[in-house]
Amino acid sequence: MNEKLRYSVIIPVYNAEKTIEKCLDSLLYQIPMCAELIVINDGSVDKSGKICKRYAEKYSAIRYLEKENGGVSTARNMGLDNAKGEYILFVDSDDYVDSKYWMVIDSYINQYHPDMLQWGFRNCGQIVRECNIGDYAVSGEKAVSEKIDKALRKYLFCNLPFRSFKKDLIEYHSLRFETNLAIGEDQAFIFEYAMHINTLVSVSEILYNVVLDKEDSLSRKRRDYLSDQLMQVNELMYQAFKNSNFSDDVRRRYQAVLAWTFYRSAYSVCKELLKYDLSKQERRRKIKTICLLYKGKSVRARDIECKLIAFPIIHCMTRTIDMLCQSK
Repeated sequence: MNEKLRYSVIIPVYNAEKTIEKCLDSLLYQIPMCAELIVINDGSVDKSGKICKRYAEKYSAIRYLEKENGGVSTARNMGLDNAKGEYILFVDSDDYVDSKYWMVIDSYINQYHPDMLQWGFRNCGQIVRECNIGDYAVSGEKAVSEKIDKALRKYLFCNLPFRSFKKDLIEYHSLRFETNLAIGEDQAFIFEYAMHINTLVSVSEILYNVVLDKEDSLSRKRRDYLSDQLMQVNELMYQAFKNSNFSDDVRRRYQAVLAWTFYRSAYSVCKELLKYDLSKQERRRKIKTICLLYKGKSVRARDIECKLIAFPIIHCMTRTIDMLCQSK
């Protein structure tokens, strides 16, 4: 690859022998000469390493790295340390991209040179569902903040593989993934990066396929650590916002959506209790403990939407919260 690299795709791999070939094949289809695939074997104990090495020997676009198992964030950080492209993209080894992936991304990058480009995705499981944030191109902190606000409230601003990032911005602001997070590390990184962007472009094209029929799906796993992890994600997002320099209007918008995100995460923690074999009384006692934890942070609900979800938490309305969690 003599041409200057424009894209670096970071692909952490851990025990993905059943899916990594489809993932790499989809990325190699019509891959431009100016792109590299950085495949990081995060201490796999299956045949993933052998498969990735074979692909790296066959295709010059692939750079193969390996490390001791340390989690997806350490693998992504290793990818960032080694990336040579102007734009950074992320792909999970269980997933695969659409045949139009490179054509659409390259077209919009060439046209807008955005600080962040985002696209639609398809959840591929028992039920196939397509999601996108729409088509738009905005610039300036006010317009960007409005789009980020809406995306956060629709749960569409928390996944790395549906967007691109500028390497220069990542390096200038010394951004890396929090390695002690197992949940929410994507959202924390994306939001911290977003505090430094001035242009945001979105396309409704479905370019990424998320494979959901995984045996270790988080929808089935019990996560005892969820409360601590989400609280840390909230704190990282607040700190990134506090370190920013926005106009008063934009600051108020981010304060409002961060408060909404904070209280909404309390419901995620409460809903997690449904995975445990608890009596109704035991579950509600734990919900009360969660409410007291969130109430103790004294986060001010700033708009009607946030006040509606914050009120049951602040007033420890365990019965109401339990009913809401069971109904969604």
